[in-house]
Amino acid sequence: MGVRDITLRGGAVSFAHKRKYDNLKCGLSGLNGFGWQINKLPKTSHLGSFYRTEFASNDSVHFNLSPNAQGIHTASHGFSETLKIDEAAKTFLVTRKNGTVWTFSNDPAGLVPQGLPISVVAENGKATEFVYQNRRLVKVVAKDKAAKTVGTLEYTYNAEGLISALTLRENDGNVRISSLISALWETCRGKTCGGKPAGQILRAQHRRLPCARFRTWTQRQSRGHQAV
Repeated sequence: MGVRDITLRGGAVSFAHKRKYDNLKCGLSGLNGFGWQINKLPKTSHLGSFYRTEFASNDSVHFNLSPNAQGIHTASHGFSETLKIDEAAKTFLVTRKNGTVWTFSNDPAGLVPQGLPISVVAENGKATEFVYQNRRLVKVVAKDKAAKTVGTLEYTYNAEGLISALTLRENDGNVRISSLISALWETCRGKTCGGKPAGQILRAQHRRLPCARFRTWTQRQSRGHQAV
């Protein structure tokens, strides 16, 4: 079972929070609770004899370990993407076929976990930026061609380190918040939450407030078969 909760648009790329429940992994806790696995961020890694950038589970590119005379690591298997390593900034720069440039962290001691995205810039100038705190993603920012913020997706975590809320703020042309959407999760703290299996949705609540265009979606999940 897969769910797409919220999508941030308007930047260089669309960014969505998606989660999927796996009965076979009900004993494993993901950021949305037991059994729930969320979509992974794109990542660039050094894997021995090559570099790899994985944009999605079905979209990855391998790059040659040695650069050419221009310092560019070309892609293998006929792909046209390129990778360049900026030693001074400690970043990977990956250029896609469509001209979009992804910047990934290459600093193991940096504020951004190594390999994760810092920003994406499209050929038309639109950008998507990723903000981290305590080595966790806390905000994704979409900007237009004039570098004005057109939307933000904010992550809130509870004391257990699970995602407790997502807040999407969409701005109008005057950079005022024109709509606010929020998805909220509440983790059950009982033994089995009425006998439901781990990760089972116990209650979903969808509410609209037209005057403020505010939408709240609350989900209760089982914490597992052990008391917490």
